[in-house]
Amino acid sequence: MFVSFSFVATLFLSILLTVGSFLNLTPPLNSLLFPLLSPLLQPLAAIKSGQTRLSHFIVSLPTVYSENTKLKNENTLLKIKVGQLTQALDNQALVASLARNRWSVRPVKLVGLGNLVIFTGQDFTGIEPGQPVVSGSSLVGLVKSVQAPIIKVIPLNHQEIKLAVALETGAQGDYVYKGSFPFIINLPSDTAFNSKTTVFTLPTEQIPENLVVGQIEKIVSGQTNPTKEASLTLDQEITSATDFFIITQP
Repeated sequence: MFVSFSFVATLFLSILLTVGSFLNLTPPLNSLLFPLLSPLLQPLAAIKSGQTRLSHFIVSLPTVYSENTKLKNENTLLKIKVGQLTQALDNQALVASLARNRWSVRPVKLVGLGNLVIFTGQDFTGIEPGQPVVSGSSLVGLVKSVQAPIIKVIPLNHQEIKLAVALETGAQGDYVYKGSFPFIINLPSDTAFNSKTTVFTLPTEQIPENLVVGQIEKIVSGQTNPTKEASLTLDQEITSATDFFIITQP
């Protein structure tokens, strides 16, 4: 079995000191021996102490790993519970919102993505072209056509889309999608707002007011233009939204 040099040296010096103590060395010899050996004993003792700590650390590794795994599992369970609670609260908020607004709605399910988005449902009563498709309190599209069991929807990121909107500051304009980006056009030239100003729908015969469209990013038109134009970020997109319904009566 391999025995480290430091262990042998420490053992030898310990024996030497023990013998010296047993033989009751005279004070002069004792005072001479200890100063000579102390510089050797101190680093050797430090090495031995380090080896002891390392041994204790290695022995404790399985316990540390087990506790870490347990904490990770508990953290995962907590995330799942938080997600379930959040979903439950969202569902309660949706039900409360529908009850408060007294809309007539039809739940629908997303079945296909493309230039036009395809939905289906169980009850098609009252569903007509032009009606808003909503997720939570956010507008995500307008009904294009209905032929049960298929409902075709124009998403907000479609060139055909155009609807009247208002900023939270009260300024009004039109929402359009051009190029590859959403914009608010025809804003009054004196429109003032901060970044992330929220944009809502204006009421029509088919669309209720205050559906969230998105948030303003920045003014993109020149100061000399008679009207202002601003880019925005959509609040929800069909590709990432859930729990859709169509408002058949605002």
